[in-house]
Amino acid sequence: MQAPSSNVRPLLITFHCGIYFLYFAVFMMSISNSRLEEHFNQIGPGFIRNMLILMSICFVGYIGLWNQRRWGILLLILAGIPLCAYGFIVKAPIPINFFPLIAAITCLPFWPILKKP
Repeated sequence: MQAPSSNVRPLLITFHCGIYFLYFAVFMMSISNSRLEEHFNQIGPGFIRNMLILMSICFVGYIGLWNQRRWGILLLILAGIPLCAYGFIVKAPIPINFFPLIAAITCLPFWPILKKP
């Protein structure tokens, strides 16, 4: 059996990135909808701003993961924990907020094959 090439992306990384990129795109499109914006503002006064900041940091982490960089996993851990905590703070924890942290934990076994910064 031949060892995998260094430029082959593991399927798990592709899955995690695809799910999050789709989620991020849906969130970005939904903040321009006035009905959903009112709903988001009922959750908390700065909900849209705070979620956008946290999700954008996670998005950068996913770009690092997509490019198979080690810093991508570290950034997903560092941004995933506050994203999960923020859901509990505003009393609206949604399961999709846990995806960055789950992605970081499940992709840790790929650490040896990921590229150094």
